[in-house]
Amino acid sequence: MSRTCSPKSVAWSLLLACVALPMVGCIEYLAPGEFGVFRYFGEVRGESPLPLVPPISDRDGNVYILAGSPELPEAEVFVGHLEGSWSGGCTLHKGGDRGAHGWVGSSQDRAWYWSGDALVEVSGATGSCSQILDVDPSSGADLSFLGVLPHVEESPSRTTLSALIRSPSDLAPFHVTVDLDLGVYTDVRSSDEQQEGLTGLAVLGVGWDTVSRTGVYVVRFEVDSVVRVEAWFLDQGGEVSATAAIEGADDLSEDSVLGWLQFGVEGPVAGLLEDGRVLVFGRDGGGIEQSSQLTVYGVHRWEDRLWLVGTGNDEPMIAEVTSSGEFLDGVRWSSAEDAQAVLASSVDVLDTTVAPSRTRKWDDPRSAPGEFPFLHPHPPHVYAQGTTLTLIAGPSFELLDTQQTSAAFAPVGISYP
Repeated sequence: MSRTCSPKSVAWSLLLACVALPMVGCIEYLAPGEFGVFRYFGEVRGESPLPLVPPISDRDGNVYILAGSPELPEAEVFVGHLEGSWSGGCTLHKGGDRGAHGWVGSSQDRAWYWSGDALVEVSGATGSCSQILDVDPSSGADLSFLGVLPHVEESPSRTTLSALIRSPSDLAPFHVTVDLDLGVYTDVRSSDEQQEGLTGLAVLGVGWDTVSRTGVYVVRFEVDSVVRVEAWFLDQGGEVSATAAIEGADDLSEDSVLGWLQFGVEGPVAGLLEDGRVLVFGRDGGGIEQSSQLTVYGVHRWEDRLWLVGTGNDEPMIAEVTSSGEFLDGVRWSSAEDAQAVLASSVDVLDTTVAPSRTRKWDDPRSAPGEFPFLHPHPPHVYAQGTTLTLIAGPSFELLDTQQTSAAFAPVGISYP
């Protein structure tokens, strides 16, 4: 462990060792590949790899876990509360042909996820959830969230995000700012402003860069029966600031990008496609690339660098994406290897869903999302310095002809490469 001293107090959910010294708290951060306490949160349908999105947390210390995937038109949320208890039961989803996209952001004590065509708010205090703008407040028309930028903007007066919405009567979707406190939308702009006469618009992927405060939609549409794929860059006010043509992508379908598109600090935007290829582009255009060394599981941004993460020679590997969009040679990912070594033996898992809480031993723990820890389309949530949250799968059993698997989360140290 490495030690950093900070005047901040530490919530239970950090699950890190803290040594009390006069007037200051010293937090011993986890070393790369080192786990904190494993905490059981519930049963997930299926066998590993489980359909789970990596957890996020809010500023109060509540933890949010989303069970769902692009292939499943359903979602289920588990909330680990600040004091250590758990709640579940939130299953809000909308749309029969789209699955769960992921967490789009959090605030002091709330988090929001986008699943199918629905935007849903989850309370960290109670675990309850509610759908945002299921219908238009003024007309009563059904609303669909075609795209949601994964960034929640907070100010003293309101909490907002940007989205692309449409009702059944709309010829083209609209860019809007969603007020998450009031449940209304403002700053309405038609997507026809980018391409006059567009039809059949589908969102392939979305992303947000916290440094430049820039969002992006990659969209597929037709104009005069000609298919186009473009990246629409949005500024922090929700205005489209640039468009870029994406070559060789006419065959891509809705939600082809897994996870969120990631921005390089001085270079391209990149995202993993469902067929294992990588979409790479900038404001001057782009296309689809293939890694010659890695079976790619995701594109991650960690601090100021952009990485492909995956496997090569049956080992976890990582390759940096340069500012020009090139993939450097892959190297073994020691953080993932070290974390996998911990899971090679039994682990102790704390269960606080029952009273009194108890610790159980799991003899065959596995990385829940994939073959190795951290190999997931969604980039890791920054939980603490050099620390993220990960999920593991444990014992399975059959219930009404359906396989159910116990699952737990834990903080874990991580580094790139």
